[in-house]
This record gives sequence, structure tokens and C-alpha cells, in this order.
Amino acid sequence: MEAATKRSVNEGGVKGVRTKEGTIYTADKIVLATGAWTSDIMTEVEDELNIREDGRVEKQATAAGVAVAHFKMSDTEMRELERMPVVVYGDNGEVIPPPKDNQLLKFTNANTFTSTITTKGGHRISVPPDRDQHIVSRKLQGETDKIMMSKVMPRFTRNKPADYWRLCWDARTPSQDQLMTKHPHPRLGDLYLAVGGSFHSYKFLPNIGKYMVNVVDGVSNGDERDQAWGWKCDAFSGRGAHEKTEPKRELCDLDDAVAARL
Repeated sequence: MEAATKRSVNEGGVKGVRTKEGTIYTADKIVLATGAWTSDIMTEVEDELNIREDGRVEKQATAAGVAVAHFKMSDTEMRELERMPVVVYGDNGEVIPPPKDNQLLKFTNANTFTSTITTKGGHRISVPPDRDQHIVSRKLQGETDKIMMSKVMPRFTRNKPADYWRLCWDARTPSQDQLMTKHPHPRLGDLYLAVGGSFHSYKFLPNIGKYMVNVVDGVSNGDERDQAWGWKCDAFSGRGAHEKTEPKRELCDLDDAVAARL
């Protein structure tokens, strides 16, 4: 992510954000809404503060990815799909209706993956690869076609290639609840996190902002929400909100010669 940032930390806490270009933006409170890149952005600060493995952001939200295919619909097809809902095909994925502005019907392969690296500090974290996210291996394309396009609404994709493919990333929390909280470390007391979409939090965008404002202002959102959205000190157990997003494989094992070369 070209705009990746590092926190400006001193003895009094977080006082600003420093960009890769060296520009520092100061503020009384800093909100990180950096999605799948959060653990990567935080790792140097965590090293600087000697934060233990179980206290790092990676344990709260880790980067996971999915493959997505986009197909351009004709004006005739758009009229047919005018009342189309979001289609969820079991644990395999979803089909998203085409917006009028781009007419792209989107097929998501819900079989997620991580992209694990070892940081300079020796920690294992998942980070979206530093490459064009439109590079999707033939292996992933074939899998997505087999479990999605050939099974769900196939007449809209039959005998035509996707207009484009993309790897889409999100930060996934253990419970798949959002992570909207003040950082618990005493040196990071002015730092707030608004991450953890877990591939389903987009549906909360119309109203979730007011709850994040409460977090920043120190106002409770109620015991249930505070617990669900807060920093977790113990390992999660029980049913998650969107369990099918659990990654069970690595992107490097799904790449092929085409993806590696590009």
C-alpha cells in the first residue's frame, strides 16, 4: 500500500502519523482505519515498544484475501437484473448485483487465504502482497469458475472471459466482529482502531460511524457492543459472526507461473 503510514510515538503517546514520504500529521487522537494493512503498519511500533506476541494487532485482526471476478453486463442484461438481490451460494461465495454506473456483475470466491511473512522483528503476520492486486493465478481463476460462475447464474458468464479479476483483502477478527477500540498499551493511549471488516461489515457502513465516534469520545455503546468490538485479551471461543471466512491456506500455494511472472 503506497500510502502506508507509521505512527509518531513519544513518551506521551501517539501524537501523529508519519507518511513514507516523511510528512508528519499531528492530532490529539489518531484513528487507524487501515484494513488488511493494519498489522503491517503497526509491526515496527510494536517492536519499538517490545509488545509481546499475544498483545499485537495480528492477534486481533489478520489480513485475509479472496478472489473476485467481474463481468460487464449489457443493457439488456441490466434490465433483467434490475431487481436482483445479493446471492449467497452456501460457503462457496456471493454474487453481487451490478451497479448502474459500471454494470459489473461480481462473483466472489469465499475460500479465503492468508499471505504470511516474517517481519524484521521475527513475527509472523499476514500482509497483502506488494504487487498489482489484479494479478490472479490461473489456479484461483479456475477454482472460482468451478465453484461459482459455472454453478450460479451461469448464463451471464458462459462463453465470455471476465472483464477483470482482483484479489480483495480485509482484516478478519477471530469472532468476525469489528475491532473498534482504543489501543490498550499505555504508550498508545491516543491510538484508536476501526478495522476488522471480516468481509461482511460493509453492510454496516450507513450507521457504524456514530458508534466509532462514541469510542473516540469515550462513550459506551452498551456492554454487548463494547465487548464485541473491544480489544480481546483472551482467545476467542464459540460461534463467529461470519465463520466461513476463516483462511485455511496460503496465497503462495495458490499462485502459479503466470501470477509469479507478472
